[in-house]
Amino acid sequence: MGFVGSVEAVGLLLVRAGYVAVSVVSIMLSWKCLYVTVRQNYSQLTIGYIGGYGMQLNVTTDYGIRVVLYLAKKNGIASSNEICMEMGIPCTYMHKIARTLKNAGILREVRGSTGGFVLQKDPDNLSILNIVSAFEKTMNINRCMEEDKFCSRDAVPFCPVRDLYVEAQAEFHNKLNVKISHFLKQS
Repeated sequence: MGFVGSVEAVGLLLVRAGYVAVSVVSIMLSWKCLYVTVRQNYSQLTIGYIGGYGMQLNVTTDYGIRVVLYLAKKNGIASSNEICMEMGIPCTYMHKIARTLKNAGILREVRGSTGGFVLQKDPDNLSILNIVSAFEKTMNINRCMEEDKFCSRDAVPFCPVRDLYVEAQAEFHNKLNVKISHFLKQS
């Protein structure tokens, strides 16, 4: 999604959240994050958009996704070295990645001279969201979205911006809920 697509997505989220009479005051791109300042009546709000910019998955999560995609495409056992070489993953990461994916029930280790790793879940029942959730500490876009709903102003029950966060969070999860089998059909 380019810069224009990101601005359009912010506008769509604002309209869905009930900000009908909104005018865009400024748009700023700063270190991979898109900030949009909008005005509704006499109040002004700046939103950091997570779409094509902003929130980033850690590199281990990216490597975890690569491992799963490779194993799904291979549809069989692959050695640690094979996966690392084919997917451009430093071999020093593989143990950590495999342990996390095993703990999440996504892959299993096959021991022996012809051993390695194999997917434990069917690609039709495994999504990018499952993989990301295994690696990332939180998937929430703001602190008030956590289970304890912490807000330094104790404003969660009446905060108009939180509704926007809830919608953006749902959109974020929906986008990542694509099944691994979807990517196999593309290649």
